[in-house]
Amino acid sequence: MKLSLILLGLITAISASPAPMPVADPTPSPNITADDITITSLQVRSPDAVTDTQLSTREKVVSRTIYLSSTLNIRDDEPWPVNHRDYTRSHNLPAVIIGTKTGYTQKVSYKAEVGGEIRIEVYLTLTLRPSDLSVLVDYKVLLFEGTSTKTKDLDGKIEGSRRFYKDTDGHIKNTVHNTNEGGDRAGLDLRVVNA
Repeated sequence: MKLSLILLGLITAISASPAPMPVADPTPSPNITADDITITSLQVRSPDAVTDTQLSTREKVVSRTIYLSSTLNIRDDEPWPVNHRDYTRSHNLPAVIIGTKTGYTQKVSYKAEVGGEIRIEVYLTLTLRPSDLSVLVDYKVLLFEGTSTKTKDLDGKIEGSRRFYKDTDGHIKNTVHNTNEGGDRAGLDLRVVNA
């Protein structure tokens, strides 16, 4: 009876402790038996030491698939009106899996080069909010214009963000302008599906 009370006290102390959640030791260990109580020894690990395959049954595994497609409408503006050139570049990007096992933040980038002198770079950061499965998309669009598409001459930049809720889709639309010279610009139309 005394052993039962000691074991019951040990169980109560472990369950009331604010220490990291216990994870069952995968190796067999001797059982301690007293009357109707059987306890298997536990090994306590810090949460950082728990791998994806050892997630606690209390922790809900969440995952979302984000589909991205983009259209960039680019204007190469020259000082002679007859030489303005407009380009459209479409990108169907690979699906992004975001969640407990892949990480709550994923980054995506892509670029378009046109006219031998303009490069558009798009940077996306997708962050999952586990409480409602919404995804925040932070975006940055850079416009480079120079003597080639390899130029490092940054002439325009825009940044922004938009939240996409579970099982919805929508668009991010914005335009980056060449703020240093000429009328070069690139219009971004990014479709996001949070499935």
